[in-house]
Amino acid sequence: MSVSLNDGKGPSALFAGAVLGLCTSGLGAQDVKSLEARMNEMQAKYENRIAALEGELARLKTASEDPKVVERTNAVEAAAATFDAAGLPRSTRFGNAFNPAIGLTSDLILTTSGRDDSFESDNQFRLRSVEIGFSGRIDPHVKYNLVLSADEEEIGIEDAYADWDKGLPSTFTLRAGRMPIDFGVASPQHDHELQFVDKPYAIQEYLGGRAVTTGAALHHWFAVGDVPVRWSVGVGNRLDGDSHAIQGPAAGEHAHGDEEEGAEPFGKRGTENFVWTARVSASIDLGSDDTLRVGASGIGAPSERAFFFSDPPTNSVVDTAASDRWVWGVDVFWHRKNPSREGGDFLVGGEWILAREEIVDDSLEPPTFTGVHARGNGGYLMAQYGIDARWSIGARFDTFSHLDDASLSTDAVSLAVTWNVNEFNRVRLEGGLIDDALADESYGYLMLQWTLILGSHEHGLAW
Repeated sequence: MSVSLNDGKGPSALFAGAVLGLCTSGLGAQDVKSLEARMNEMQAKYENRIAALEGELARLKTASEDPKVVERTNAVEAAAATFDAAGLPRSTRFGNAFNPAIGLTSDLILTTSGRDDSFESDNQFRLRSVEIGFSGRIDPHVKYNLVLSADEEEIGIEDAYADWDKGLPSTFTLRAGRMPIDFGVASPQHDHELQFVDKPYAIQEYLGGRAVTTGAALHHWFAVGDVPVRWSVGVGNRLDGDSHAIQGPAAGEHAHGDEEEGAEPFGKRGTENFVWTARVSASIDLGSDDTLRVGASGIGAPSERAFFFSDPPTNSVVDTAASDRWVWGVDVFWHRKNPSREGGDFLVGGEWILAREEIVDDSLEPPTFTGVHARGNGGYLMAQYGIDARWSIGARFDTFSHLDDASLSTDAVSLAVTWNVNEFNRVRLEGGLIDDALADESYGYLMLQWTLILGSHEHGLAW
């Protein structure tokens, strides 16, 4: 008995026919027709599946040859080739991975006050600073940060340090160079990063503004449960105060501590002549929207050397003397985020500082360190409320006792309204009242600040 498979062709049809011929021996005509129909159905499904797979293969081949796909694939492969097995960038002289990011910051201030002696400081425009920053990775392990700062009279190095932040054990970072001292919250910040125009007045009085040194510091953070903790220890040549203040005890004194005029240093330097620093801080989540940041800092200079002419005005004899200087501080800040709208955060907190340094008797020839120590203390309390993503208002109260006469203190109140036009353009209006007991003067002031940022700009965490 012969069997037809609807004139099927090809190997699949021949195979199916052979199988059908073997299986239908001895079956009735009706059974044969039923089996033949089922075999033809299976053959059709099989051939349709083959055709679909061949079509998918052709589509994938065509897609892989698309110029856009080829370009993206090559880009991904090229990017992957720039990283090693540890996920760090591979170094090459001809690549762009280590090109530095460059940025510029300008800080222009229109200031006015009722201060009596204000001809050179107030009631005028002040280009407080223009900063040019360069930052980038030297290699997979080290990055470098350089900030040059200039005002209308001089240009200098604000920061010039390297961070070895990859490849060290645990989460250690080694920093070395000309760097801000890790003391408190407001001191390490550049002036244009502050919530107000000037640094708190106690920081100006006891640290000279932004505390900086040339040296090295070791930073490390770890977790205690769910609480991140950070600590640092450092050593530097000396404690320098870098001030760009418009109002306050350091106003008008753009001073870098290593630029003081006087006699040339001489003699042997010892470890007691270094300045030593330490800080520990923690950031505690109080809930989904609240964070409490606390910290404590210390700076010690066991034997600061001073060099001076002992027989002015001829300046023919050079003398030297040494004194000790210590500064301690604590800081507490509470930050509440507003999840319902962008920029509606609330920040309140402050710092308190204790300072001690040896008194110099200028009435003696030569001026002599008396062994008696002047002690001062002071701080600030501030609050800032974000109205929305662009507008915020803030208030700050400052108080401190003067190291020249601890019985005299200065108090000040400041109010500020800040408009962040965007992340590169900010305008701030600040007014305040200052009661300066040392100068026996009380006066008000008003400042309009315009800060512009061009290009890349970044600074470390303030905690």
